[in-house]
Amino acid sequence: MGRPVITTVASGCKETVKEGVNGFKIPIATVDMLAEKMTWFIENFNQIESMGIESRNMVEEKFDVRKVNAKMLDIIGRTQV
Repeated sequence: MGRPVITTVASGCKETVKEGVNGFKIPIATVDMLAEKMTWFIENFNQIESMGIESRNMVEEKFDVRKVNAKMLDIIGRTQV
């Protein structure tokens, strides 16, 4: 969706963020740090658009279903149908 991300360092989430490039990763259950990063976006609203663009670029590069499927087929030694 082209938005910056605040996520936890949990598996499956942390892979979606390059720290400070398209968002922030925080430890699980750290409410104070979550509030700090939310405040950062309020105080640095001019960074939201560029970080959102970086998020979109990352998703298109790393998580495109066609690319992921092709990679999985390659790993198991099958060609695409």
